[in-house]
Amino acid sequence: MPALNHSAALVLAVAMATSLGVAARSSHATVNDFSWSDGGQSLALHSQSDDTSAGNVVVTRAEPSPVHGLRAGDMIVAVDGRPLHQVEGLMRALHGRTSDVALRVRRGGAETTLVWSRADYRVFLPPPPPAPPAPPPAHG
Repeated sequence: MPALNHSAALVLAVAMATSLGVAARSSHATVNDFSWSDGGQSLALHSQSDDTSAGNVVVTRAEPSPVHGLRAGDMIVAVDGRPLHQVEGLMRALHGRTSDVALRVRRGGAETTLVWSRADYRVFLPPPPPAPPAPPPAHG
């Protein structure tokens, strides 16, 4: 696995872990896996391959089904027309976004497009990091 994926995964995992103490929901993410639960809903995703150019992201849990249009067994194959191979790629596509996102999903041999609004996907993202502390006063 390339070094970029390790560092990006570490940043994402730390950001997601930070959200555990702040938010009422719980989340966990690595390069290959993502799980979210809140208010009786849960969603889990898994990258089918460690390779960033092969495989797709499979929905391993969606309860109660569907969760934002996703069902267990669905494969997310593209985000906004760009092929998706890793859970990390989905998180990167959603981070900092304010507009709708189009997910291309394969379900039982047929493909469909789900459109998520910001309200749909923002629940999966960690809260923004806290502002850095103010610099100490300058000594005169």
